[in-house]
Amino acid sequence: MGFRVANGSLIRLSRVMRFAFFIGLLIATIMLPVSALPQPSAWVKERMTYTSGDSWFVDAAFGPDGTLHFTWLDDSIGTYEVYYNYRTNAGSYGTPFRLTSSGVIYKDPPRIAVGPDGDVIIVWAENRGGGKSIYYRWRQSDTGWQPEQIYTASTSDPSYENPSHPDVAINSLDVAAVAWHSYISGGGGTTHVFVDGVQVGGAYLTSACYPRIVFDKNNNLCLVYMALRLTTILGDWNGWEVRDRFRSPNGEWGPEARLAGGGNQLDGINAMFPDIAVGDPSNTRCFAYLQEGPPIGPSPTDTLEVYCRVGSIGGSSVEVDGYGVHDIEHSVRPSVQISSAGTVLAVWSKEYSGQTTIYCAEVNNNVVTDYQRPLTETGIERPIILIDEAISQRIYIIYEDYSLGGNAGELWLIKSPQGVVPEFPSFLILPLFMIATLLAVIVYRRKQFQMQKNNYSDLIK
Repeated sequence: MGFRVANGSLIRLSRVMRFAFFIGLLIATIMLPVSALPQPSAWVKERMTYTSGDSWFVDAAFGPDGTLHFTWLDDSIGTYEVYYNYRTNAGSYGTPFRLTSSGVIYKDPPRIAVGPDGDVIIVWAENRGGGKSIYYRWRQSDTGWQPEQIYTASTSDPSYENPSHPDVAINSLDVAAVAWHSYISGGGGTTHVFVDGVQVGGAYLTSACYPRIVFDKNNNLCLVYMALRLTTILGDWNGWEVRDRFRSPNGEWGPEARLAGGGNQLDGINAMFPDIAVGDPSNTRCFAYLQEGPPIGPSPTDTLEVYCRVGSIGGSSVEVDGYGVHDIEHSVRPSVQISSAGTVLAVWSKEYSGQTTIYCAEVNNNVVTDYQRPLTETGIERPIILIDEAISQRIYIIYEDYSLGGNAGELWLIKSPQGVVPEFPSFLILPLFMIATLLAVIVYRRKQFQMQKNNYSDLIK
């Protein structure tokens, strides 16, 4: 009888181990990361504007109820003016509203932010005579659009000339922050970055420009910008850098950190045109930017690569597009978002067969897990990416479309048919497999011990 029990135990062990392996494999399969980006054919396309002019330089933000608020420049009346519209979560659009009638031919691209109660603020810069100024309009959810105002901090010091390319963000207390760069006449011919009237980037012989800002869930203000260190007044330089800073809710600024670019040679690496987003429960900061490798001095090249970075000091960067883009202007400036699960999504435009088109990528655990060209059209550019995690769980990419010919672009969007899938950390798959196997063996051995105990009891009777 003892032999039969031992032999049966060996057979059961084999079955248990097979069962444990099957359970572990099932867990590993279920928990494998699933791409948040749909297949290119699954994106749903939608037109956003119908104008007689050129619609470009769009910016957008989601409200707490899932309404998509967006602003852009349009020259339907002969000069580029700032417009606003919205798209409800159900997919219906409001009537386009013109915010400006200044008649100024060119304005810096408008930027938009939406507060926790649905208030909307839009900022832009233009020169109406005597130099640039920053203007803004605020739409309160209960009283509508307020009159246009000039942002006084941008003109309070005569040494801060021509404030340009402003950005705006709103925290959970419905308090807005504004960032921009200004030319400093006494700073060696450089530009400096300001936030709410305080200089936070740039110094004598160091230029800083093109800031982006965002608040995290704890109302810390996160700033990123590009900077160039000049070693002499003659203009020797080391390459553009991407830098970031952090302002606590009490107004204290932390030190700036270099994230990418720079170097000590004339052929130093350029990193430029960064974007920033904050997400997941730990308020992780992520960045997207363009980076150019040597040589750029004696024999300049116009090839730039797209990089994503997760984390500031101590973070790491990954190249998401290694084939090069050929225009360092705004048309290829990447846009980035991070989901609550830590999935990083980036979008940008670059040349394809002599025309611009759109590419996007997904990064998980510092690995590019998806890279695609979501649309077959060319003549599309300047995309931005957004995630509506509060309501629809969709990914949106908004862009300019010139594919119909001419210079009259229209705004379009594509949206994912499914929500943002939470990414399961891949490093947990092997431990879970081992735990499942161990538990199966423990259960088996307990049963084996009980069987042997019962058999022993039968023998001594």
